[in-house]
Parts: sequence; C-alpha cells; structure tokens
Amino acid sequence: MCLMCCSRLLFSDGRTVEFEEEAASILGTSDRVTVMRGRVPRPDGGSDDAAIKIMSLEGLPDDRIKRAARDFEVEASRMRTLKGQSPFLTLIAADTDPQSPAQYTGPDGNPKKVLFIAMPPLLADYVELSRLIGWKSGELVENQYRLGIVAARYKEARKDDPRRALARLLADLKVMTKAPVITTQAHRTAVKHGIYCLDAFLNNVMLPRQALMCPDGVLERFPSVNGGIMIDLANTIAADTPGSPLPEDTPAFLGERPARVPLDQEAQEVNPAATIWFTSPEHWSLDLGYVPEPDGE
Repeated sequence: MCLMCCSRLLFSDGRTVEFEEEAASILGTSDRVTVMRGRVPRPDGGSDDAAIKIMSLEGLPDDRIKRAARDFEVEASRMRTLKGQSPFLTLIAADTDPQSPAQYTGPDGNPKKVLFIAMPPLLADYVELSRLIGWKSGELVENQYRLGIVAARYKEARKDDPRRALARLLADLKVMTKAPVITTQAHRTAVKHGIYCLDAFLNNVMLPRQALMCPDGVLERFPSVNGGIMIDLANTIAADTPGSPLPEDTPAFLGERPARVPLDQEAQEVNPAATIWFTSPEHWSLDLGYVPEPDGE
C-alpha cells in the first residue's frame, strides 16, 4: 500500500475531505481509531482545519459496532450541547450512525465504512498532563516534569553550573505547580456544565504549553481555565449541574450541593472507563514513578 498517496473521507451528506498524503495527515492512532488532520468543507463554501477521529467498522462484530456507535454519538451529542464553551472543543462535523456511516478510501482504493468526529486540532501547542509527567510516552525525558525527573535534572546540572541549574529548577517547579492547577480548573468548570470526567486526574485534559512555560508563573484564578481543554467526552458521565433543584427525597446529610450521578448505564448511554488512583491526584501526578536514591538525595 502506498502511504504517500491520496486518500479521502466521504461524509454521509456528500461532503469530502481529501488527504493528499495519508501518512503525513495522521496525528495519532489507537486500537482501530485513527486521528487525521484535514480541512472539512462548510456549506458556505469555506472549510475548517480539523482533527478527525475515524474508526473503521470493517470486520467488527455487531456488539462492537453498537458500542463504538454509542461512544461516538455520546461524544458528538455532548459537544453539540456544550457548543464549544470552555473547557470543551467545538464539534465541526460527525457521522455516528452505523446504518448511515461515512466512507474512508485509502491509497489502496478500497472503501471502508467508518464513523468519525471532527473537531479543532490541538497539535503540539497542547500536552496532556499524563504525558507531561512521563506517565504516558510522547514527551522526551528532558521535557518531563515529574518530581523525580526534575530533581535528577537539577542534581546533574548543578555539577557544571549551579546558578543555571537553580534557575532551571525554579522554572521546572513553576511548570509542576501550574499543570495540576489548570487541570483542576478544567475539571471544576466541566462540573459546572454537569460533565464529570472519570478517567483519573491525569487524562483527557489538554494543557496549553504557552501557559505552562510562561516564565512569570502567573495564572488567572478560577473560574478561568487558563486555556485548558477537556477532550474525549465519551468517557464522561452527565449529571445535573450544581445548584439544580434537588429531588424531594434527597437525604438531608448530603447537603445542598451533592453530586448526582446516574448509575443506570442505559440512561448514560455509555459505560465510562476509569483509571483508579490511590492518593490525592496532585500528589500522584507529581510523585508518580519516583523512587528515592539510597543516599536520600
């Protein structure tokens, strides 16, 4: 198969996205899902730069297709409802119905039935907290900010230039401080919209590198999210927003603002995955994977 050849995505409504070079258009892959960058045509004749999450339905059993369609539809539906309000992305286009899917034709010329969701691309301007601290691959070690890595970086650098090493240490500590703050702000704002992200504290919140690396270390206070963006809304649950009227039978001990989360999976239309943690999320994100050296340094 020629990966340098043209491929295309045909929407169910007839619009087409052309990818001149398939390999160069791919932003990432996971399981059967591929994220590609392309320009999505608009009805007015213009187009939008988009990251397009595409899942092939070819060869999948019916139950897997049903689950994939449910996940894609939940994500698209929530994006439509939220309309790009902070900290969420705008929905550009989507085909989520397996009975009327989109069609992807690769360089081999064979069309495949697919589902897709298109949204603005984040590219290298953003980094997920799990990658920033090195829990997931994707960031070079010299660009990671877990406590153990920062300490080791300072210890090594001070041998050659203590003053420069100290300046880098202070800059690193600012990044380490700002990252969980922005992540928390995004989660708090999402809850205000009735959206609860269950996939731990490290995942699905994208942090703007500009805010992280700004040397002054100043962030705006909540309700600002300082540019943080929550993604993968299929892996969330929707509940009443804080302040909504409580049912009459609500136990008094829950107080005036309990989090009400439906436990009925059918009502949620999705079965969210969750990553467990065993300590407070800010400590886990900063300390994860750090093993002190025998000499205690």
